[in-house]
Amino acid sequence: MFANERRFPYSASELDYSLYLRRMHRLQKSFNHWLSKGTDAKVKRYRGRCKLLLKHRESLWVFLKKASIPLTNNEAERCIRGFVIQRKISFGTTSDAGDKFRSRIHTLIETYKNAAYQQCRC
Repeated sequence: MFANERRFPYSASELDYSLYLRRMHRLQKSFNHWLSKGTDAKVKRYRGRCKLLLKHRESLWVFLKKASIPLTNNEAERCIRGFVIQRKISFGTTSDAGDKFRSRIHTLIETYKNAAYQQCRC
């Protein structure tokens, strides 16, 4: 029914795709409205954040237009899960150098796994 059903979060019986897009458009308008109001906030930190988000507002919604961008970050969360568990059970490191070393090693391992996975998929 839909061009890209895996990206559509509702079943066809619950909601049709055009209604989903209308709801997302309404959400975007509301979000932009509140960001615009936030640019007048008295707190400088909030005012700056709202201005920054407004500046990049188009890129905030790209995931709705491009099917190649996942709706969630579950894949990224799964990638780091083992490392987070390892860090927790080993009580981390005792120095900044240890932290940098661990993060670099884990980055290398994940990059290698991803590259090997990409080669297998071809």
